[in-house]
This record gives sequence, structure tokens and C-alpha cells, in this order.
Amino acid sequence: MNIDELMRKIHAEVIRRRPGAAGSASATSAAPLASSSIANGHAWEPIGLRLGYKDSYSVGDFVALNDVDFVETTYRILLRRAADPTGSAAALADLRQGVRNKVHILGDIRFSPEGRERCVHVDGLLLPYKLQQWSRRRFIGRPLAWMLSIARLPTLLRRIDAASARDAHEVQNLGLHVNALAERIDSDVLNATLESRLARIEQHMSELAGQEARLDQRIDTLDGSVNRRVEEVIASVQPMVDRIGAAVQRQEQGYAAVTAHLATIDAAINACSVGVASASAMAADARRIALSMELALAPVALPAPRSEDASVGTAKLPDTRGLDALYVGLEDAFRGTREDIKQRASHYLPVITDAVGLTGGALVVDLGCGRGEWLEVLTEQGIDVCGVDLNPVLLAECTGRGFTAVLADALGFLRGRGDGSLAAITAMHLAEHLDFETLVGIIDEARRVLAPGGALILETPNPENLVMSTHWFYFDPTHRNPLPPGLFEWLVRARGFVDVRIERLIENRGIYPVDPVPTDAPGAATINKLLGMLQAAPDYAIVARSFDAARVGSPTPEVE
Repeated sequence: MNIDELMRKIHAEVIRRRPGAAGSASATSAAPLASSSIANGHAWEPIGLRLGYKDSYSVGDFVALNDVDFVETTYRILLRRAADPTGSAAALADLRQGVRNKVHILGDIRFSPEGRERCVHVDGLLLPYKLQQWSRRRFIGRPLAWMLSIARLPTLLRRIDAASARDAHEVQNLGLHVNALAERIDSDVLNATLESRLARIEQHMSELAGQEARLDQRIDTLDGSVNRRVEEVIASVQPMVDRIGAAVQRQEQGYAAVTAHLATIDAAINACSVGVASASAMAADARRIALSMELALAPVALPAPRSEDASVGTAKLPDTRGLDALYVGLEDAFRGTREDIKQRASHYLPVITDAVGLTGGALVVDLGCGRGEWLEVLTEQGIDVCGVDLNPVLLAECTGRGFTAVLADALGFLRGRGDGSLAAITAMHLAEHLDFETLVGIIDEARRVLAPGGALILETPNPENLVMSTHWFYFDPTHRNPLPPGLFEWLVRARGFVDVRIERLIENRGIYPVDPVPTDAPGAATINKLLGMLQAAPDYAIVARSFDAARVGSPTPEVE
């Protein structure tokens, strides 16, 4: 409850209890309050002008008000709204500190954009306000301020006299109000009421004292009874507690033995898990070897021409079982161990992880998945991946190890996917096996099926390495021709991919540094250039995005 409300309630009580005798001292002293708001049971308010709404005002209408009344009335009249806390606080602070006077604040509010929109006319404001603004300018400000002060002196004296009269009137009114309250508080009616209430309080306290004594007596009786009962319960329970303690001790000894036995079982389970994993890998190898032997006995048939209108990803594949088994043996002999391939492929994990995050966990597809080393790396990372290959022997090894893989043509598989359905597409050493039309078709389809922010990774032998381009490349008879990095990068970029870059790959690929010939040796420049070609990265990858990751969500750019 604020002070205004408290004063209002006190005054209402005083008026209600005032004696009605005419000519009494109380009625006479309080008579001047009869026309005031306090006498009517309301909070005291200072004596001053209360401006209503009308067509025009004068500066004097506002200047006659003081402090909060001035600021709130100015906002209410000129802006037709209550003062906002920030503007009101700033105006009051400036007014109280002398930074701005009433005319200045009045002009700032009236000629603000909001004040101009309301367009409330204040007669005689524009010239004083402009003079106030000019008085703050350099050079002419101080002389102009002196002249304004001298010119305003008579008016200021009159306003000071009027303000003093109002203050004296308010002080007298407050004094009468305080006297009336003091007289009423000291009256016999109030004293009688207080004495009656004090008597009732004393009687109630006496009753409480008697109840407290009876309660203390009852508590003492209960304490004795409870203590005796507790002693009896403890005496009867103690033998049982001793037996339980002995049983718990025996159980703890049994738990220790069980824990040791469980540790032995855990060790055995771990050993079995390792054995099961090894057995699974051996089983997959055995299935692949068995299928290889079966297919090796089949006649080698040349691939039949594929129909152009065959259904996507499900066209009947040519009978090449003998060649498939032969190719598996070729890869086992020259491709490298599973661990070598896994280490090489792990280089792309950050790109794939980023693409999966940008596309909301969409599927990753590996074209030409082979023995499934890359599928294994991604599966270990918890990434949803599917392999695609045409070799049934290699597919059998992938599925035997628990990976998802399908027997399909790479281009046909992509044509069967929906737009924007994949997070990433990878193809490790597949591009060099394809003719140009198929390669372009795969790149185009990849751009269609990749979601915005999806990644494309195409790894292939690097002809910049002299040994690779002249020797290693031809260890695979199914290779068509090497692809220069610059040409491959241009092709991917030309088909609409962005953020295209070349990554030359050396790690885990058997390249050892060779010291260059000293520059002062005969033919050093030529020899060192050749050494550089021998030491160039044997593989490279084209890494690109279907769209700039920073602009995911914008329309995909059109490709000419």
C-alpha cells in the first residue's frame, strides 16, 4: 500500500468518526478542508493547474506547472498519450539539473516528429524555443542567453511570486490536514477503541498462558512414556540386529566371490567377442573365396550390349562371372590390404561428416564399393551408407560383413534416386574405368540427387606422377585412360558443382621422399624436375559440393 492510499484510508476513518456537534473546535479547524480532495476521502494532491483538452494553449499554461506535473501534462497534452518511462526520466533529469528549462523541453516535445504529427497549437512557443536553441550555439550563445535572462527577469519574478503563493497555500492546507488527523487520533473515541482492543488482547494472552502450561505438562508426560517405550523396543530388537549383521557379513563375502567370478566371465566374453569378430571376417573371406572358385569355373563371356531403354538400376547385367572372379584376384594382388585402403579412405571423413550434418543425416552412397573398406569406415562412424558395384563376388564380401550393398550399374542406380535425396556420393577409382559419356552422366545425376550442401568425392590415379602414368596405371587392364587433375576439376565445375578443389593424396601410398640433386651439380635443374614428377602424389581426388554450404536453402544455380 502506497502512502497516498494509506492517507486516504486514515482520512476516511477520521471523517467517519468525527463528532457532529456544530461549532466544536474540531469542526471549526477542519472546515477549510471541506472543499479539498482530502476532505472527500481522496489522497492529497498539490494545488495547481489541471489542463484539459482544447484547441490551443499558451506557454504560460504549461510553465505554471512544476516537476512531474509539468512533464506528464506536456506529454499528455502535446502527444495525446502518457509519458514513456525513458523520455519522462530524461526530461525530469534535465529539468532538475538545469540542463534544459521548461520552454526547451516543451519545444523539444512539441516539435518532435510525433508532436508535429499531433499538431497541438501552443501560442508563443516557437520564438522562445528558437531563442533557447540559439543561446546554445558558439559565439552568439552566451550573449544571447544574457539578453534572454534580462528580458525574462520581470516575468520570472512574477512566476516566483505566484509559485510562492501556491506553495504557502499548499503548506497551510497540509497543516490543517495534519492538525485534523492529530486531533482525531487523540479523540476519546479512538482512545476508547484502543483500550477495548488492549483489554481483549490481554485476556487472550492470559488464556494462551494457561493453555501453554497445560501443554508443557502433557509434553513432559509423553516424553517419559516415549523414552520407556524406546528402551523396550531397543532391548527386543538388538538380538535381531546382531543376526542381521552376521548375515550381511556373510553376504558381502559371497558378493566378493561372485564379483571375482563375474570378472573371469567378462574376460572370457571379451575373448569370445574378439573370436566372433575374427570368425565373422573369416566367414566372409571364406564365402568370397568359395564364390570366386565357383565363378572361376564358369566360362568367361563377353558383356552383351546394354539396352538404352532398360529400367534404371535393374537392367539385366551381362554374364561375366569368370571375369568377376578373375578381377577379385587382381585386386587382392595389387590393390593393397584392407587396412591400407581404410587408412586412405579415412582422409575423407571430415567432408562426409560435414555433408551429413548439412543435409540432416541423409544417405551416403559409394559407387564401385569393391571389398567395402570405405563402407566399413563409415559404418564404424554411425553413418548411413550404401555400396553399389557390378561385381557379385565383391558384393558377397560386403554383405557377408554386414554392410548394405546392391548389385547395380552406377549410372543406373543414380537415375533411380529422387532429387536431393543423398548427403554424399563417393567413387574411389571408378572414373578411370568409364567412357566420357558415362562419366558426364554420373556427374550430372550426382548433382541432381545430392541435397543442398551435399558432397561429391571422385578419387582416381594421378597422371602427374611419372611412375603412375607410365606403369602402375596399367596394372588394371580395365582402366581406359588417366584423367589429368585440371581437366577433371574443370569438368566437375562445368557441370554445376561449386567449391570444387583438387586434393593430391600421398599418405599411405608408398611414396618416400628423395633428396634433390644439389643445384650446382651438372643438369641439376632437369634431374630435380624429373625427381619431382617421380615424387608427385600417385592419387588425387576431386572434392566438390552440390551447393555452397553457406547458402544452403537458396535456389540451386542453373547449369548451362
